[in-house]
Amino acid sequence: MTSLPFEYGVVYTSRRTLCVTVGRNAEITVRAPKRTPDKVILSFLHANADKITAAAEKARTRLNAVDEFTNGKSESQLKAEAAAILSEKVRHYSSLMGLYPAVARINGARSRLGSCSSKGVIHFSFFLMRYPDSAIDYVVVHELAHLKYMDHGKEFYALIDKYLPDRKERQKLLKN
Repeated sequence: MTSLPFEYGVVYTSRRTLCVTVGRNAEITVRAPKRTPDKVILSFLHANADKITAAAEKARTRLNAVDEFTNGKSESQLKAEAAAILSEKVRHYSSLMGLYPAVARINGARSRLGSCSSKGVIHFSFFLMRYPDSAIDYVVVHELAHLKYMDHGKEFYALIDKYLPDRKERQKLLKN
């Protein structure tokens, strides 16, 4: 067999099947049942090399985008910028919608740009700041709408549409 175009680590567990994970920093890990022969692992990796390489490249691209976004700023600087912008947006849309969070906080979540707890606590990721203003407005209105509707039902989206009739276009901006 030819050599693989990537490096990887192996973790032996009590699982029954082989799987590969690509971490946030593009590190590749094989999870294998205990006593799995090396040749079985190598065969599995060769069979899935294209998919694994693509996933690792996607993770590296995402990591580079984050580095470009932060532009040498510390996490505390990014949080401060996000807090200033988001607190104004929350204040504005809260007064329009008549929905006020108990607390709005900023965090560094990478997979979730916003969340709302049943206790009325809203969290926004400072990574939201890399999106256009109209997308940020959508996330703010989305989380405020959760103060009234905790699900994603028809009433929930009707409430958002009342304040942002172009909701679907704004949602598309978050997919990029």
